[in-house]
Order: sequence, then structure tokens, then C-alpha cells
Amino acid sequence: MSDSLPDLMRAANYQRWITDRIRYCDTDQAGHVNNVAYAAYAETGRLDLMHGVIRPQMPEGLRFIAASITVNYLRESHYPGEVRIGTGVARIGRTSLTVGQGIFKDDLCVATALGTVVLLDGSTPRPLTGPLRAMAESLLLG
Repeated sequence: MSDSLPDLMRAANYQRWITDRIRYCDTDQAGHVNNVAYAAYAETGRLDLMHGVIRPQMPEGLRFIAASITVNYLRESHYPGEVRIGTGVARIGRTSLTVGQGIFKDDLCVATALGTVVLLDGSTPRPLTGPLRAMAESLLLG
């Protein structure tokens, strides 16, 4: 698979969407949505994809764990409002998936995120093969 990543700022690249509310406690003293809140919004989208789509199809005894997350902040956001989180698979590794996300407020991309999750059997990384790999390929972002 290519090392290039899809354009995470492009809403049309996402098939899976979830909405999250901007809470007052998500803001900092300047009234901006704090950087930690964006990681939580990304988690909302990542878990929606993992638990809503991938996990029900996984063989018993396997699980994904988060290995890393990178958030790129593009624009300021403020309370109140909602964010829409688009999520899909950006890259498939041997034992991992990189989940790509765009976080949008008022139809503008305010942040992007990449989160890597590793497939484990107990505490041992396991290769993505067969139907699980095929499912991940079907979730690849445009």
C-alpha cells in the first residue's frame, strides 16, 4: 500500500460520521476549544468506527489498542455548538490500522487527526489478514 495519506480536510472523503457537542468545559481561559477536547472528539469518532463497524466482525479474543494519536489544529473553535467527526481508515499496516479523521464545525475543517491502533491477541500483535483485512480495505478513505 502507498505511504501517501488521503486529504483529511475533505469532507467528501468520509463515509462514517458522528456528531459531538462542544461543552463549556472544553474551552480554555481564552474561550477557545482546548487542544485536549480535540483528542476527545477524535476518540468519539474512532470508537464509533471501531465498536460500530469493526469490532462486531472481529474473531473472539482479538482486540485493538490505541498506539498513537496526532492532532493537527487548523482553526479556532468556540462554545457553543457541535462538531461533526468524519472517520475512516487512512492506512493499513501489517498489524495496525491508522484511522484518519476530519473534525468539522459549521462545515469548516477545524482539525484533523491520525490515530494508530494495533491488533492484539492477548498481548501479542497479530497480523491483519483475511476478512478483517478486507473489511479494513473497504473502509479506506478516498
